[in-house]
Amino acid sequence: NDSMLDTNGKASFVIESVFFSGAGGANTANHGIVLGTTDLSSVRNCWVEGAGGSGIVLSAATRCLVTGNFCSSNLADGINLQGVSTDNVIMGNVCKSNSKAGINVLSSDDNLISCNVCFSNTEDGITTSNSDYCVVIGNRCYLNTLSGIFINNGSARNTVTGNLCRANVRHGIRFVASDNCVISGNVCAENDSANAALYDGIIINTSDYCVVSGNRCLENDRDEIRIDDSGSVSCVVEGNIVIGTDHDAAIVDNGTATLLSDNLTVSGFAPPVERKRGSDCTGADGAVYRTLVLQAAPSGLLVFKNGQLLTLTTDYTLSVATITFLFGIDNPYFITAHYAT
Repeated sequence: NDSMLDTNGKASFVIESVFFSGAGGANTANHGIVLGTTDLSSVRNCWVEGAGGSGIVLSAATRCLVTGNFCSSNLADGINLQGVSTDNVIMGNVCKSNSKAGINVLSSDDNLISCNVCFSNTEDGITTSNSDYCVVIGNRCYLNTLSGIFINNGSARNTVTGNLCRANVRHGIRFVASDNCVISGNVCAENDSANAALYDGIIINTSDYCVVSGNRCLENDRDEIRIDDSGSVSCVVEGNIVIGTDHDAAIVDNGTATLLSDNLTVSGFAPPVERKRGSDCTGADGAVYRTLVLQAAPSGLLVFKNGQLLTLTTDYTLSVATITFLFGIDNPYFITAHYAT
């Protein structure tokens, strides 16, 4: 194995402000940074890209901090916890365009995954597997090829709260075979982004005694919230708001002894905001005079590129539902249309 840096059993080790690129080609054991068999160590403000395995790995690590790092284009996960790594904090990292998950927690209990941004990963944004008592809070997971957040394989008593899961190809938040979990206060919007009508805002499968409360789910392509099967027993779905226009705005219950209470369903109206990507425009990427068809003539339009708001004046018209852009708008662009209410 040829990882770029491995603590190799040392405690209280600090790795800070280092750039790592590449580690052993496509050998998945060759990671960027490894906190191995360590306690009270940290990785801060590092850039890790192109590792043959994962960008940052915690293995048998306890009470460690991984914060402020940028993990991109690694051939496995952006950040990976394994080997019974417990009581760690993974906070404020960016994990993008990795060949597996943005953040992957495997057989590691009692970890905090907070305020990370995970997008454009080939698998899920954040996933826990066989990992109990983990807290996934305040993260943004979008444009991932699988789900935004995936809790699975016996990850009991996980709490998933305050996350934004948007425009993932599959589900916003997915639970499989994970009992006694709490899913609260999340926003799941525009998931099943390929419009396959197969995926949902929040889905619970073969998971008992889960509480789904206070979430806001809108414009997901199949159902907004779905208790998928009779193997999900005694779940509670309460106080959620589900919104749809061309979709069902549905809460679907196929579970056993599910309690449904005080949920608000709104459908069949035009929302005050419509969000599009540059790829929704017609015409070749980068070509001038690209057009975007909206549901109505907007009262205002914001255009972002790589997270930066552009100042536009005469480059488009607001008077019609079909917007013509007089510049080379393409995939890095996001468009937000506002409608009068």
